[in-house]
Amino acid sequence: MKNNHSYAAFWLPLLCALLPFVALHAGFIVAAQSELISWCVPYWDGCASVSKVGRQLPITLIYRGLIIPGMVMGALFWLLVPNTLTSWSNSPVKRSMMLCGVLGCLFIVVYCVALGEQDRVYRLFRYAGVMFGVGFTVAAQILMTKWLKREISTAEGALQAMTICLWSYLIMAFLSVSGQLLLPELYEEYIRSSLEWWLFLLVSLWYLFVSILYSQESVRLRFFQ
Repeated sequence: MKNNHSYAAFWLPLLCALLPFVALHAGFIVAAQSELISWCVPYWDGCASVSKVGRQLPITLIYRGLIIPGMVMGALFWLLVPNTLTSWSNSPVKRSMMLCGVLGCLFIVVYCVALGEQDRVYRLFRYAGVMFGVGFTVAAQILMTKWLKREISTAEGALQAMTICLWSYLIMAFLSVSGQLLLPELYEEYIRSSLEWWLFLLVSLWYLFVSILYSQESVRLRFFQ
């Protein structure tokens, strides 16, 4: 069982990182080549939001075909991998972390299903899906990073990178609030779209760093032997 968990701890977060990342960037390239959006660097230019890129066929199908399986991998990750951490084996914090992680993945699935639909109800589902999906996911990531820092005595580089991702979320929240208050027109036109891309990138990077962390021999020996 521990050996199975060691494979899950590496492959599940890796797939959860790569599949949505590939979906967003492949979708952007297809949309730009189809002249649905202009060529640009969305991380800097804020030329098209993540949702705007995915609203048109066939990009919607690319999003659904890659992000939904990625979220299935993510839900399995939150159900299986936290059980390798023993110090909070019956802790309500651990259960909260697992619940937040699974809910985050489910809400992102709701977002993908509603993406591209024009009905007002679907727009509501899309908005709720991305807001709650990202919110629950970030909450779970914060709890697990804190937990891992308690479990692992050595300062692993991947764990430090995970912590940087969390601080980056805080910086993005500050920029979002500041932009809405000080530069509302610029925020709506450019800044919000740019922040969306950075936010989804950070979520994927956190999962990637988890995979790297669990690939290290010292961590495998700590949790899976």
